[in-house]
Parts: sequence; structure tokens; C-alpha cells
Amino acid sequence: MLLFIDSFFEFLEIKDNTLITKLIIECFLWLAVAVAITFDLLSGIRAARKRGEMRVSEGYRRTINKAKQYYGFLVYAFLFDCLIMFVLGRFGVDGLKIIPFASLIVTAYLIFIEGRSFFENASNKHKQTVKEDITTIISILSKNEGLKKAVLEEINDKLKKL
Repeated sequence: MLLFIDSFFEFLEIKDNTLITKLIIECFLWLAVAVAITFDLLSGIRAARKRGEMRVSEGYRRTINKAKQYYGFLVYAFLFDCLIMFVLGRFGVDGLKIIPFASLIVTAYLIFIEGRSFFENASNKHKQTVKEDITTIISILSKNEGLKKAVLEEINDKLKKL
């Protein structure tokens, strides 16, 4: 097996651990996407729990499909990076072969998407809290006529000033 790897390195004209370094970087990028997907999944579960919704297999299925699609993008980016490494190696350019530019760009984009989703889940959780607060205020006002009149007068005064 080592003989095969050495001959493969010679074929690609790789004299050092460039390929191994690139694979380690790729692993960290793929792991970063997995962590982002996991955070989004957990925030979605927490937001659903907070809204009192059931967690059903449909949501989990969407997460699995999303992960498959994301890792499909990462595979294509990895193949593109390997192609660039091979071409640059053939032309004797060593400096840029280690950095997987396509994978970095795709990973950054996927983490950005997951980050937006994470914050949307947090925002939805906040909206539910606001709804609960408004419901509580309405129930308090409905029980006390004097308080209700005072609050409505205050609101009308504020609206007139706008």
C-alpha cells in the first residue's frame, strides 16, 4: 500500500507531504460543515420545542437531505481542488497546491447558510416568547376594566403624538 502511495506521489510530482496536508485541511473543512449542520439541527429542535410543535421525521429527513446535498458540493469542490493541484504540479507551481481554494469557498458559503438558519431559528424562538408575553398582557387586561381603559388611553395618546 505504501508503495502505491509513493508511486502515486511520484506520478503527481509531489515531493513532500502536500497531499497529506491538503487532505487534513479538507477533513477540517468537512468537519466544520458537519458542526454547522448539527448546530442548526439542535437550534431547530429547540425552537420547535419552544413553540410546542412536535418533532417529526420530516424535519430530520430534511436535515439528512441537506447534509447529502452539502457534502455533494464539497465532493465537487474537492475534485476541483485536486484537478488544480494536479495541473499546478505539472507546471511546477508548488506554492498554491496546498490551499484548497474551491473547498474553502464552498465551506464558507455553507457555513454562512447554516449560520443564517441558526439565527432564524433563534429569531423564531424569540417571536414565540413575544407572542406569549402579548397573550399574558391581553389576559391581564381582559380581567381588569380600569387597567384596560388606562392602557388604551395611553396607547391612543402615544399614537396621536406620532
